[in-house]
Amino acid sequence: MPFALMKRSKDKLTHKYSKRIFAVAIAGALIIAALFVKGVLSGTEKIVGPDAGISEASQYFTSNDIDGNWDTDDAVRITLCGNSGTVSGNGVLMDDKDLIISASGRYIVSGELSDGSIIVDADDYSKVWILLDGVKIYCPDNAAIRINKADKVFLTLAENSENIVASGAEYSADALADKTDGVIFAHDDLTINGAGSLVVSGGYKHGIAANDDLIITGGTISVSSVADAIRVNDSLNIKDAALTVTAGDDGIVVDEQTGSLYIESGTFNIVAADDGIHTGSDVIIQNGSFEIKAGDDGIHSDTAITINGGTILISECYEGIEAQTIDIKDGEITIYCLDDGINANGGNDAFANMENRHPDHMHGEGNGDDFPEGGDFKPNGNDFPEGGDFKPDGDFPMGQAGGQMHADASGIMPTVTISGGKIVIMNSQGRDADGIDSNGDITISGGEVYISLNGSGTNCALDYGSENAGTCKINGGIVVAAGSSLMLEKISAGSEQASIVYVTNGAPESLVVLADSDGETVLSYEIPLAFTAVTISCPELKTGNTYKISIGGISDEITITEVAGTYGGAIFF
Repeated sequence: MPFALMKRSKDKLTHKYSKRIFAVAIAGALIIAALFVKGVLSGTEKIVGPDAGISEASQYFTSNDIDGNWDTDDAVRITLCGNSGTVSGNGVLMDDKDLIISASGRYIVSGELSDGSIIVDADDYSKVWILLDGVKIYCPDNAAIRINKADKVFLTLAENSENIVASGAEYSADALADKTDGVIFAHDDLTINGAGSLVVSGGYKHGIAANDDLIITGGTISVSSVADAIRVNDSLNIKDAALTVTAGDDGIVVDEQTGSLYIESGTFNIVAADDGIHTGSDVIIQNGSFEIKAGDDGIHSDTAITINGGTILISECYEGIEAQTIDIKDGEITIYCLDDGINANGGNDAFANMENRHPDHMHGEGNGDDFPEGGDFKPNGNDFPEGGDFKPDGDFPMGQAGGQMHADASGIMPTVTISGGKIVIMNSQGRDADGIDSNGDITISGGEVYISLNGSGTNCALDYGSENAGTCKINGGIVVAAGSSLMLEKISAGSEQASIVYVTNGAPESLVVLADSDGETVLSYEIPLAFTAVTISCPELKTGNTYKISIGGISDEITITEVAGTYGGAIFF
């Protein structure tokens, strides 16, 4: 065969085999990649990309967030014992008393670690599931569980399991350099779910601290700390959890101005030396059962609070609910306060510039029975004054009536809007405090509002920014708001529902009864504290009609001539 023909045939053959070799190489690479993704080569499951889709039940939780019963068949099993542990599987090792998880996958952890931490230090795209199935972890100088790096970590509490984590009072130089400040500390997103229990005891600063997002969708969780019990930088979303927190500072905190707090359901028992709940941005409460004892605000937001349902008892506080805008659409809310019950003040914290704002009795001794020495701080709150008799130090002016109506950079004016639910506000001690105080507007269009203030001093049951063109409109619902007549505010004439402002010039705690001209009771309510003025409104009240008002042993007949009228004794405006 001529050389040229041989060369062309060889080139053609080489080209044909090159194409086959290339195809085989591509296929091999795909097989290897598939095996790696399935975890065949690594021994772990590698999960890359976004979290599972948003749950159909809520836009705030993914399917993985809610799933506390994930498949454990291929999980790596770890048993802790003292300062070491045994591992069955890849992606995890014991290193100098610490359990280090370095790869995506699912892990089951049980046993006791007496001087170390569980540390997640994986790739920034990794998702890690950790099932706590009866663990007790104590780290004297660092977080007991810390997330150094991952895309997201799911910390699941195994059903019927009891899990305890605690830290000492002083953290190491390395921990402080890393700004670690919680017993459970996460640099990246963290979800806590499952049906077991978790006890967190913080001897240094916070209980649970997350730099990014924290999601809690289950479990019975108890957190005690010398500072904030739960502190999150970005956003915190909660549902179906039972939380008990005792804090030397704030109970639940979302710090960043761009962050938010969303509570869909659950039970919350909060004892805090400062705010029970404090956020730099919006709070949305859909439902849930709350009992809050706070040295300052029960629930505080620098921006907006929306309450769509639930049962909220703020049994001890300085101010009850405080934000720039407050929107209550439903729920049962009971507030026992020393100052304002509900306060729309432009987002300013009344204690922001004060020193010594925490009552000393909140920094209590704990029993620490379940924790080694150094991690035994567990404030019990038993010394918190009954009836809320804590008074802040200093000369802070209490309850300045009306205040200055102002907007923040967004131009939003302070407002309180109530369209449903039942609200009860009690203040037996404050002499310069308001039931509902807005530096802008108050609008009540539904629900029930009952306010009882100490009748002495300059208390005002409904106080708004009238001096700055603010209004207080009652467009619907039931209102019985009793307090002092000295700083009494008129109800705005633009209201859609008639109201009576009645000045008694002194009445003890009394049953107030309003009857129509036929003697039929229109409204009846027992006001528990002595008062000198009461505002009454209900849908049955109509202009042009005559009513009989009875307060204790006093009776008076009133013909309503205007939608927002004042009656009774001497009136000061």
